[in-house]
Amino acid sequence: MGLDSTSLAILPVRRGRAEPIESGPMRQHASLWARFLLCTVGLSASSTWAASESPVWGTHGMVVTSQADATLAGHEMLERGGNAVDAAVASAFALSVTQPFSSGIGGGCFLLIRIGDGDSGGDIIAIDARETAPAAATRDMYIEPDMDEHASLAGALAVATPGLVQGLVEAQERFGRLPLAVVMQPAIALAREGFGIGLYHARMIEAMRRRLLPDDPRFAETARIQFPRGGLPARPGWRLVQADLARTLELIANEGAEAYYSGATARLIATEVKALGGILTESDLASYETKQRAPVVGTYRGIEVASYPEHSRRLRSGRARTGRQRFAPRDRGGDEARLCGSRRLSR
Repeated sequence: MGLDSTSLAILPVRRGRAEPIESGPMRQHASLWARFLLCTVGLSASSTWAASESPVWGTHGMVVTSQADATLAGHEMLERGGNAVDAAVASAFALSVTQPFSSGIGGGCFLLIRIGDGDSGGDIIAIDARETAPAAATRDMYIEPDMDEHASLAGALAVATPGLVQGLVEAQERFGRLPLAVVMQPAIALAREGFGIGLYHARMIEAMRRRLLPDDPRFAETARIQFPRGGLPARPGWRLVQADLARTLELIANEGAEAYYSGATARLIATEVKALGGILTESDLASYETKQRAPVVGTYRGIEVASYPEHSRRLRSGRARTGRQRFAPRDRGGDEARLCGSRRLSR
């Protein structure tokens, strides 16, 4: 479906030097922030969230996502001695389970990673793992005569070559510290054992039921897996179990991205898409590659700010950012940069 974006970030807080997380075994890993001061993942799908609780303040680091279980997945990686990339990848895979309408292994992502320590700068790496058009796609395919006006948004013709799995696995293998199987374990457990959905998730299920899925055979599997049985309405607390997804994630965890982009999994994906009228092929999956982009870098009140390139829609112009400099951020005291999020890492 044509959705927008959801984000997660694993962020340091103290400027100028690396700090250990003061919680359990994480105290021993000061180099976590020394090597990876920022890892942000922009997932290609959408959700809109309004703040419902008072902000949480952290003094050494923070994991922030749009869903609590995914935040805990990233936090667990830090507790186990992982770095920011391990945490970001764990959270992103968890979001593919707990927020499937916004993010998933059938979609794509952008990754922005800064490697460096404090004031010494460091390299900023932007990885483009967004979906790409299948080889058989044409410029005017969605406006041809008799084409369904929603074909670019819903159904098999809207399916592009997914990039999220390749992007996350590549980032974790290049910059992570923990084994991929460890990083993906929270997502696998959430899919296999299930989790209680929240109010927003319940509302999204009911919206999809009304708008896209009533008696539409194209979405029979979605309804079977994602909706409560017997036509019952989705309510907060309903437990969503995704056993098939758990098996796929376990394959990726044990065998790497190749288990998704080739072999039996790729064959099943291509066969299903073709049966429903799409054009994605095994060859499209096998040939997928990420791209490294040049980040957009500017300044705000003397602080260097880096973002993903223009086409990610995360940063429209340096002028807009510079124009906001006349609005001074509220001073909360001290020389510490304080960040707001959903999970406190220091206790």
